[in-house]
Amino acid sequence: MVADCTHSNSGRWRAVAFLSIVLTAQPALLQAGERSNREVEDDSVFVRSLASKLKLLDRMVHEEKLVRRISASSNEEARRKLAEAQNLWEQAEIGFEAGNHDAAEDLASQGLAAVSVASRQVADAGRRLENDRERYEKLRKRVLSFTEAFQRVVAE
Repeated sequence: MVADCTHSNSGRWRAVAFLSIVLTAQPALLQAGERSNREVEDDSVFVRSLASKLKLLDRMVHEEKLVRRISASSNEEARRKLAEAQNLWEQAEIGFEAGNHDAAEDLASQGLAAVSVASRQVADAGRRLENDRERYEKLRKRVLSFTEAFQRVVAE
């Protein structure tokens, strides 16, 4: 009978030890679960953001007006940058579809940079004329203002 009590006490001690380990580890397990949920949410946001970036790059490298302007220009570097951006977009799309989101994000960023450089190298003639008109109008107003001030000073 004494042996039975010792055996049952030993079993109780094991149960108590096991429960204390479980209760001690429970907050860490919950935090690990929360982190994985957070990581899943972060991945979801990242994937949606990447999809938007790819759509933007797609629009930019296939925008008829921009492509036509660069293709019609004599700027060989701009043409190369546009071709590079189009190639990077294709590779990024392939990487995205294959689930290689980090590589796709890098390629999309490089593509956006390339198409931006190409666009800046070949200025839009209409936009340039509009900027020139705005600059002319500002200068004309300054000259008129100066002329009026000068006439007031002379009149005194």
